[in-house]
Amino acid sequence: MPKWYIFLTIVLNLPIEAFIDAQFLPNRNLGFSQWYDSFFDQSKRNIKRLAIIRPFSKHDVEVLSHAFEEWNTFLPCNTSKISNGEQFSVDVFLSYSQTFKNSKPARQQVRRIIDDFESNHSGSGWEQCIKSIRTIEAKIDPQWDLYFVNEAHKNRMWVHGPNQQFLRSMEVILGGDFGHYDAVFVMESDVLPVRQYWLDSLLEEAEKDPFMILGSKYDGDSWREFRPSLPLSLQHHINGNAVYNTTHPLLKHLLAQLRLEEDTPYHSIPYDYRISQILVEGMLGILPQLPPTIKNKWSSDTGLTLEKNTKKFSDWWEKYGNRLLIRESQVISNYARTNLLLRHTEHIRASLVHGMKQYTSWDSLNYEITLVISEWHDGLAFNALSQIDAANHPFFRAILMIPHNVAPYDINRLSSIQSNIDVTIQKKKK
Repeated sequence: MPKWYIFLTIVLNLPIEAFIDAQFLPNRNLGFSQWYDSFFDQSKRNIKRLAIIRPFSKHDVEVLSHAFEEWNTFLPCNTSKISNGEQFSVDVFLSYSQTFKNSKPARQQVRRIIDDFESNHSGSGWEQCIKSIRTIEAKIDPQWDLYFVNEAHKNRMWVHGPNQQFLRSMEVILGGDFGHYDAVFVMESDVLPVRQYWLDSLLEEAEKDPFMILGSKYDGDSWREFRPSLPLSLQHHINGNAVYNTTHPLLKHLLAQLRLEEDTPYHSIPYDYRISQILVEGMLGILPQLPPTIKNKWSSDTGLTLEKNTKKFSDWWEKYGNRLLIRESQVISNYARTNLLLRHTEHIRASLVHGMKQYTSWDSLNYEITLVISEWHDGLAFNALSQIDAANHPFFRAILMIPHNVAPYDINRLSSIQSNIDVTIQKKKK
């Protein structure tokens, strides 16, 4: 039988001072009632044309090939209700970060996807829900097509690739070359459907109330212990995988602002978080938190002082700001970088899940797992081993590694622990 070892180091959680949490209060000065009245007309469908952007780069060309596989398992729409008089049309845009001319793999992958779509369009699969598949080239210089998460604190260009790709894709669609779209849904390859007719559900939700951005805050538990200490704009930001209302008068201002900031430290902030910073600064006057290293280096290199935009953003908020700007979606759920077991996913009510990494429980019948605990304070290990039987775990046995100079009394105390699994105590070498 194969044997597996999992190492656990016991550490103490240091307390983190929490920030004071302000509330998102609606601005009673609507300032754009004409837009509201024109959009929120329940007697008609407001979103008649939707563009779905599926961004990809040279690093995930292969991922794109699998991005539509789940669409056959969970159909976007109820194909039995499709008729010649359909009320909306949907186009998918495959957005490549560079140019197809300079990337044969990207070119071939996109060609295959479009060919498969066209050959299956008259069938009974997901292709019936989509009118066409088109392409966008973000045309990012290969040397700057970057997404280096580990350099977020020191490299101003670490997220240049995704930021530029979002801006370029939105500008192409809003530019009118493909006609007018009422809304755009940004759907990265790790946004997976988990329920049938997810596109129907999303469009139905979008029709309920006006919005500028309809999406999800972070729903995972990775921030649980320190969420109150995060900046307000980060706590409440809507993930970029969201629906953007192209008719909202503030959206073009925000896109233009992101373009203006390309040569500043503001560009080191992911576009979705940066939009939240702008709104919070306009609403509450709270200046955004930027990586000090990036900000100081930029000032040193350019001799410039970073411009404050509070007055501009406050004017935007005064004119457009109210609860209709941002709506939290019940259809989209954001679990970016969250590890979940199958039993956890059963509680998710959303139809689309972003960034979830799903794992199956360990098969203890076929694998014996040994838990190895590295110990330097017997109180911590004693507490962990005393409670292990009360936990749902896959461990077959436990090995406790203790310092070589632990007193006999402490060893006897640890040895006295009664457990349903075999516990072995071993001294570390000097």
